[in-house]
Parts: sequence; C-alpha cells; structure tokens
Amino acid sequence: GSLILSSTQAPASLRVVAVGGAPVPPQVLDAAGNLGIPCLEGYGLSECGSVVAVNRPGSATPGTVGRPLDGLTVTISGGEIVVEGPSVMSGYVGRAAHDGPWHTGDLGHFDEAGNLVVEGRKDAMLVTSYGRNVQPEWIEARLQGDPRILRATLAGHGQAWPTALVVPGAFAGDFFTAARPGQVLSALHEICSGVPDYALPRSYIATTNAEMQALGLTSPNGRVRRRAIEAWLRTADARSRSRTALVPEEFPK
Repeated sequence: GSLILSSTQAPASLRVVAVGGAPVPPQVLDAAGNLGIPCLEGYGLSECGSVVAVNRPGSATPGTVGRPLDGLTVTISGGEIVVEGPSVMSGYVGRAAHDGPWHTGDLGHFDEAGNLVVEGRKDAMLVTSYGRNVQPEWIEARLQGDPRILRATLAGHGQAWPTALVVPGAFAGDFFTAARPGQVLSALHEICSGVPDYALPRSYIATTNAEMQALGLTSPNGRVRRRAIEAWLRTADARSRSRTALVPEEFPK
C-alpha cells in the first residue's frame, strides 16, 4: 500500500517473495510485479513439511504454483493431489502413525510443462441443481483481486446457481448496497471474465466480516465455515437479503 501511495518501486535488493496459503488473485500478482515485487506463488501444507511446489525465479508460470520440490513425488489420484516423500509427516500427536503418501484433500492437475495447478479443496466443491461442479475458491480468488471486494465467498450447493457473499473493500463505497442488483452482478461477472456461465453468481448478499463471525459463518480466526454458510442461505434471513437478477438480459450493458 505504501508503494502505491508513494508511487515508488520496491528496492532492487528484494529478490523473492514467496506467497501461498490460499489462491492468490492474478490481479494481485500483476500489481505486485508492476511495483517491482518479485512474487512467486507456491503451494504446501503442514502435513507435508509446508512447501510442496513453488514457482522458480526466471521461470514462473502465472496460474500455477510451479513444479514440485526435488525429492517429492506429486501425483493426481481421482483429481486429488497426493504427495509422497521425506517431508510427509509420520502422523498427528495422539493418533495412529501414518505411513506412505499423503492425500491432501486438494484438487489439482499438471499443465503440459509439469507445473502444478491447484483448483481448491475437495470438500468445498459445489454441485448445482443442474449437476455442474463448481470449485468456489477459483471464483473467490478472482473476485477478491478486485479492490472493491475485501472478501468473497461462493455458496449454493444444490441450488440452480451460486450465490456470492461479498464483504465490500475500501474502494467499494456504497456500490454493493445502493446499486441495482443487475449492476452489481454485471460487475461481478466482468471481474470473472472467462469463467463458465454456470459457475457465475446470479445472486449476492452484502455483509461484513464482523457480521459473518456473529452469524457463525466464520471461525474466530476468520476461516470460512462453508457448511454453516450453506445452512444459513436456506434461512428466511438470508433469502430476504439476497439480491438477484434472474436472467443475464437484466444486466446493464
């Protein structure tokens, strides 16, 4: 933020900034690059010694988390990322010992160059009433890359289309609370350019982080509780607050 406000670049001595832990919006990576911040996206989990794959300096591929670390065997089984190697843990304290590869619970695939693409959590997958599979974290990362959106959560398992819970950001003003539903949804769809129609939200609810926590939709540390959100969406409270434009023709051009 200070670099943007001062119109300056990051120091040339800054060689690498590794980022991960959650999908990084491509807009954020682009903005960092324009400021001279050499961000390299990676992927890992505590059960596998933290880092599993990472982009390398000089050969980063946007939209991927790079190639697996040397010494690790990473495969895809039924769409799930599986890790095998010396950094895989031997088990949780107080539980039975673990031996062999670790099934991460994350969905992914490899591109033609051998870079790993992480699609999201297996247990977060939404299935619409039309039988379409939607990986919400992919859409959420796109939405959260827009400066008007501090947080976005996609839900609506079993519904005709997804609903987006939107926490407005500092640059949103009153857009999400005052604009017509078609205008808001048109903006959300523009941010998600290239995403299949069936995965785009057709309704939204404007909220706040504090309200989501008070409703039990996030944990005390801010982690999304997807099952709680799905249950809340079926309540009268959520239905009364949901804003919808039923067909794309209602969206302003």
